[in-house]
Amino acid sequence: MNQGDEKAGAEMEREVNSEGFVQSTFQEARNSKKNVGNAATKKRELSMVLILVTVASCLIPVQHGYNLWVLYNTVGLLPSFYNVTGPEEADFQITLLSITVTMFPLGASFATIPAGWLLDRFGRKVALFITNLSAIIFAVVMTFSLSIHNHGYIIFSRLCSGISTGICFCVGPLYLGEISPRSLRGGIIMMYQLFYLFGFLMAQILCLQEVLGTGKGFPILIKLFGVMPFLQLPLLPFLPESPRYLLIQKRDEESSRKALKKLRNRNDVEDEIEELHQEDVVEKSEKNMNPLKMLYAKKLRRQVIAIIVLMVGQQFDGISVAYSYAERNLRNINMGIYSSRFATIAATTFLCISMLFGIFITDYKGRRFSLLIGFGVSGFICVLLTVAMELQSVISDMGYFSIILICIFLFAHGIGPGPLPTVLVVELFLQSSRSSAIVIAQFLHWLLSFIVGLIFLYIEIHIGPYSLIFFCPFGFAIFVYIFKFIPETRNRTFVEIRGKVNTQNPRKVHFKMPSPK
Repeated sequence: MNQGDEKAGAEMEREVNSEGFVQSTFQEARNSKKNVGNAATKKRELSMVLILVTVASCLIPVQHGYNLWVLYNTVGLLPSFYNVTGPEEADFQITLLSITVTMFPLGASFATIPAGWLLDRFGRKVALFITNLSAIIFAVVMTFSLSIHNHGYIIFSRLCSGISTGICFCVGPLYLGEISPRSLRGGIIMMYQLFYLFGFLMAQILCLQEVLGTGKGFPILIKLFGVMPFLQLPLLPFLPESPRYLLIQKRDEESSRKALKKLRNRNDVEDEIEELHQEDVVEKSEKNMNPLKMLYAKKLRRQVIAIIVLMVGQQFDGISVAYSYAERNLRNINMGIYSSRFATIAATTFLCISMLFGIFITDYKGRRFSLLIGFGVSGFICVLLTVAMELQSVISDMGYFSIILICIFLFAHGIGPGPLPTVLVVELFLQSSRSSAIVIAQFLHWLLSFIVGLIFLYIEIHIGPYSLIFFCPFGFAIFVYIFKFIPETRNRTFVEIRGKVNTQNPRKVHFKMPSPK
């Protein structure tokens, strides 16, 4: 520690339990008053630098949201690029299209595996550069796919897209979580998902037939893949490195202090520096962690189970079915094919609005509140929507009721099951194990996305309007799990969150930190 640092070496009494959890007495006093002046604290900590850094970091998910929608919803335009003609070639063409579509989630799943190593080896900021570079390379690959009409190359380009997206969603949320003040952490991490939805919305508008959703417009849609990476590239050198990474993993306290001063736009950051020192002490047994070690680590078993359950809930709450039903219901109420095409745009817009509301309440009411409301409502709506869909053939106006139910479902998903699992993945783990946790979570996310995409078609074929019943038990089961096992993490430090997870049989041990020489 530096000699000029008056607070970092101050003597403090701490409590340490059998799990290595550290609590200082001054921290307890501060926690007892943490709700006093909370709004003023948030306003003070939301500096202009933090806002600009957050927006600059979130440009890449806009691009990936755009890319994903274009790739999935212009599949009908691909046969002309494959040059496969004739009725005898129909089966081969379907096989090629199926492989093309599945390459994206598979690429994203396997790209998450080295992401943890990149984050810990090179740092969060360099990992953002690598994410940006992968997006630019993918844009170039996709541009060449317009002129190279080869089956293998087009499939390879989709695989590259998945790889770029998989790395992106490991790096971005973790970086935002580590630079955020604890009073704003949930909302700032959720911004990454919100910007991803903005990319979806942009692509849905551009893919309309009146805009670029035709065979002639398809090349233009592909050429737009590199816009956001090139916009972000000149901004990346100005982003600060994660203060947590600098102090805890690189042992560079001075650089960490400078990064914090820049992000908070104030000189007094010693309370956060002390918090980082506490986290460094607590996580000593978790150094050199990797995803495989984490899966077998008994101390982290509760957290690992929690992220697995939450990621399953994110994909199996029925959002994919509700999204697909939006357009179908508009057709059922005689709005016609032309008008019903705007259903997905309306659904995405409503989802963006609900997520904006979720960003506010997650740091005001808490994560548990949003998750319980989200999973509870979604499970209940699955039952009601199934009944409404079944009765549409009998009651003509039931289609309007179904649309209202879908809107409620999208709202519930947007405030909880959609964005919050990623927030909790960042919050439930300490510094050295956080990158491994997000690798496991994102691997599951994309793998489950691939599985849901496969099984939904078969479920709908066999049980029709009862498809949502398949997802209903997941919503209710995860609601119960969250109520019993997931701690509240709002406005808590990572060390305090670890203490909430591991609070059994605390054993108090007193020690004093040495004063600086």
